[in-house]
Amino acid sequence: MTGGVALNAPEVEEGYLLVSDEIGLGIEPDWDFLGDPVFEYKNIT
Repeated sequence: MTGGVALNAPEVEEGYLLVSDEIGLGIEPDWDFLGDPVFEYKNIT
């Protein structure tokens, strides 16, 4: 299987993880790969 659960995931270079300085380290979930949630919590007051 190729790919991953995140878009714009950081790269590994020479054993070091190179991260972005963007919000959330620049990582965005790949919702198409993850699919629908199996559980959703809603706080209803």
